[in-house]
Amino acid sequence: MRFLSSFLIGFLFFSFLFSGHAQSVIGDSYALQSMERVQDWFSAKRYHRVQETVAPLTTNSDALIAEQALYLQLMSAVYLSQKNAVDLVDQFVQRFPSSIYATDIYFRLAGDYFNKGQYAAALPWFARVIPSQISSKDLMTYYFSYGYSLFAVKDYKGALPLLSKVATDKTWGSQANYYLGYISYVGGDYALAKDVFTSSGPDKSQNQNGYFLADIYFKEGDFSKALETALDYLPLSSVKERSELNKIIGEAYFNLEKYELAIPYLEAYKGQRRRWSAEDFYQLGYSFYATQEYEKAQSYFNKITEGKDALSQNAYYYLGASYLKNHQKSAATNAFKQASVLAFDKDIAKDAALQYAKLSYEQGNPFEAIGEVLGDFIREYPQDPQTTQLKNLLLHAFLLEKNYQGALDLVAKMPDLANSAQQQDLALRAALEAMDREAYSKAANYLSYILKIDQQTDVAAQAYFWQAEVNMRAYDYPRALESLQKLEPHYKLLPKRLQQLRHYQKAYAFFKTKAYDKAVVEFRQFESIAQGGESLSFEYQETLVRLADAYYSMGDFKNALIYYNRTLNEVPKLKAYAAFNGAMAMGLMGLLDQKIERLKGFERISVSPRYYPKALLELGMAYAAQDEPSLAIESFDKLISLFPTSAEVPDAMLKKGLLFYNQSKSEEALAVFKQMGKAYKNSDAFSQARVSAKRIYLELDQVQAYRNWLAALDIPLPDNEELDQESYEQLQLKNAMAPLPEKIRRLETYLEDFPNGLHFVEITYDLATSYREAAQYKKALPLFEALVKMASPNAEAALMALVTIKLEQQLGGDPTEDLKKLRSMAQDPSHYTFALSNLMKLSYENKQFSDLVSYANEVLALEEVATPIRLDAQIMLARAAQAQGDSAKAMAAYSKLKEQASGALGAESLYWMAFYTQKSEDYTASNALVQELARDYAPYKEWAAKGLLLMAENFYAMEDLFQAHFIWQNMIDNFSQFPALVAQAKDRLAATQQDAQTPNSDEDEAL
Repeated sequence: MRFLSSFLIGFLFFSFLFSGHAQSVIGDSYALQSMERVQDWFSAKRYHRVQETVAPLTTNSDALIAEQALYLQLMSAVYLSQKNAVDLVDQFVQRFPSSIYATDIYFRLAGDYFNKGQYAAALPWFARVIPSQISSKDLMTYYFSYGYSLFAVKDYKGALPLLSKVATDKTWGSQANYYLGYISYVGGDYALAKDVFTSSGPDKSQNQNGYFLADIYFKEGDFSKALETALDYLPLSSVKERSELNKIIGEAYFNLEKYELAIPYLEAYKGQRRRWSAEDFYQLGYSFYATQEYEKAQSYFNKITEGKDALSQNAYYYLGASYLKNHQKSAATNAFKQASVLAFDKDIAKDAALQYAKLSYEQGNPFEAIGEVLGDFIREYPQDPQTTQLKNLLLHAFLLEKNYQGALDLVAKMPDLANSAQQQDLALRAALEAMDREAYSKAANYLSYILKIDQQTDVAAQAYFWQAEVNMRAYDYPRALESLQKLEPHYKLLPKRLQQLRHYQKAYAFFKTKAYDKAVVEFRQFESIAQGGESLSFEYQETLVRLADAYYSMGDFKNALIYYNRTLNEVPKLKAYAAFNGAMAMGLMGLLDQKIERLKGFERISVSPRYYPKALLELGMAYAAQDEPSLAIESFDKLISLFPTSAEVPDAMLKKGLLFYNQSKSEEALAVFKQMGKAYKNSDAFSQARVSAKRIYLELDQVQAYRNWLAALDIPLPDNEELDQESYEQLQLKNAMAPLPEKIRRLETYLEDFPNGLHFVEITYDLATSYREAAQYKKALPLFEALVKMASPNAEAALMALVTIKLEQQLGGDPTEDLKKLRSMAQDPSHYTFALSNLMKLSYENKQFSDLVSYANEVLALEEVATPIRLDAQIMLARAAQAQGDSAKAMAAYSKLKEQASGALGAESLYWMAFYTQKSEDYTASNALVQELARDYAPYKEWAAKGLLLMAENFYAMEDLFQAHFIWQNMIDNFSQFPALVAQAKDRLAATQQDAQTPNSDEDEAL
């Protein structure tokens, strides 16, 4: 801005006056001539020539010449913009402090800075000017220039009186009034500003009056006038003004509720420094909401993530409403939650809390228990008409989350929520859930609670039934029978299936208490009910074999054989067991030929190491009973060669040796007994073999050889066998009913007295088992290890106990080799499955994935495997595929598992399905799986927390910043028990917590 073209003309006028005065007083002709030339050069603007000539004159003895020379030198430096101009001014003032030209110098120097647009630099010089020493012609220029400089540096208070002095000036008045109007506008005096802006402007081509007027009308709330003015001025506006005008127009339409018209202008606004405020996002979001474009509304509302004010509360509320319109109930839940905790608008807070409670009930809530959410609303708004409805939902909310204890606690606080029958139902659900978790003591407490309320209801009848089941799972069969007896008068209140099963329960309890005659009656009754029905197929199959066992135990071998044969034909998984025991029944009935025929064909039924060795042993014994020793020995040898690690081998060798002895083949017999001494010297069979070997040595008159043999085996001479046997019999008698500590003491004493006694193996097993029962695992462990090495009849049971202690108590080192040994020698199907499943788990822990897959597939191939173990195998296959980076195989495995698994495995399956779905960039489907995880597996908090991290990333990928931030923040607030997951949430929140840019930012048009 250059308003001071008169500065130079004014200066020449002053120079001419000064020159005339000098000529009248200077007598030195040389100095006078020099000054005349300098004056001419200065007038001709040859400032360099002035400086070259005038320097000697500045030290002239004549003070007036020196003053004039220094003045011309100074002004030349000013007009040449030389850096030393200010220094020359200081020199001039110091030498001529009372010079009448000082004010003129300050005025000209300030004017030079002003003309260059250096307003801040001009201000100190304007401040030194004494207005009374300036000519009237230049005084208005001084006031305007000084005032505008202050205006330019936004010192409106200082500018106001100076510009006011020239408001009526012909030259500067129009411009001064414009700036006075702007000062009024900035100061909020809109009435005065409007008067100024509606009159005239300094330059019609650069007239900003329209912009300021539009803004003033808007700020005064006259939105119609603001619209009219802004729309008229918009075509004339600059780039910088255009963005703000769009804001004025858009917001004016918004305030007039013309939302469709507001949208394009609100979108065209560039924001302050290319960023929109929360209010900007809200206005566009609400405009789209009002015009039913809910997805677009969401996209703007969800940028408001940090607000704690009334605007933010509104934004969160309408964001929730937008989600609801788009059927995104889970997302709506979070938005209403955020609106409900802000109290700026009480009505919005209450309605948001109501929506939050209802949606939590419908959709589930990963952050808070549904019951607590409903309860919070009821407590906060007890008189609200909706409270009654929520009370009705409250109890059911606890049931949805399977929080039965919470429901019972709630009923205790609010008894009107449930009558006694409903309380019994709650307790029954809690008991059954506790049984699923194998928390039998808790289940028993819930069942007792039911019976305390009322013993005559249908729920009470079920409580008696499940009380019996709990007792049976705890192996307390007498108490189980007591519960079933109490059930009997009420059994018709049971569901039909439980009515039928009660016969099976009673029969099983009678069987386990050896009341076989009563067991038979109940089993037969259950058989007649369950035959042909699929729902009771497992119990029916068990009934067949238990009836056979009961008849067998009663000595009714005929009926036992009937049911063993039925089991053989109808229950494939028990074919080997039924075939073997059926053969035993035949033998006991005197049908030795039939027994032999069945055992001869046993390999067609099964060659499993669980029963085939027993069958070969019994076959050999049957041949021996028929006086066919060669066939008997052939069977024994077959057993020994096929199953060298079987527990039946010592017995087979004993029988073989005795057969040789009975045939007077003493040397052959002695060879077998010596072989037993090397391999099985601690077995019960060898104790018997040793007696026969002694007779042979005595018959051969080789007493010393007998002693040498025992010495080589490190076995003391059995000179106290009678005392040993008597001690053993007394021990068995006294320990039959003795408490556990006393029993342990007697067993320890026996082994101290007879360290190589006749019953060493049996007593060692009893002592190890007693130690384990008394939780003295460190004492039990070495005994079980010794028993495994002895190859005793209890070797398998000992090995099972050994690996169980190692796994459960973390004692004795790595159990892997023991588990492999158990797998190879197990005859009990449950032991075999136990070994396989634990080998599978250890392989996973040790990252031996090929072994894991092999073991898992072997488990899945088993016919007789419990569902939990089968599910364990499937989860291991899924984890192995995941660990090896095979996403497709892992996803397939988890998908298959999801259809069958429950509890922790179900939660794990859903999480990983959501994880792999996210990797395929199907974020909506991934979120649906996480929501299912949060709803159906609420008790499994860690999986829920991991799922929420996935959900937050899904929302972030979908540019829903509100949902992502909400989830991360709520994880920080609610999952402190998982610090690693909380740390991830904090990191992601910090990394994304910044103001959103405007969607249409353009750096070329940045303000």
